[in-house]
Amino acid sequence: MNTITCGATVKLTEAMSASVGYAYGFHNSMSGGFNQFPNTNVTIETGSHSLLFNMQVKFGGGCN
Repeated sequence: MNTITCGATVKLTEAMSASVGYAYGFHNSMSGGFNQFPNTNVTIETGSHSLLFNMQVKFGGGCN
């Protein structure tokens, strides 16, 4: 399946940032025979939409 994605991160404070992303899986289908059952035809279809949220929090100080 072919996909396309995009996203962005925003720094809210020195210790906190938020991210959002989107992924789209293009519609696809595949057909063929099913070995266990002669003279049958099976079709599989797929496609997807995903919306992602993420919050990052930094604890403590930096390493020197």
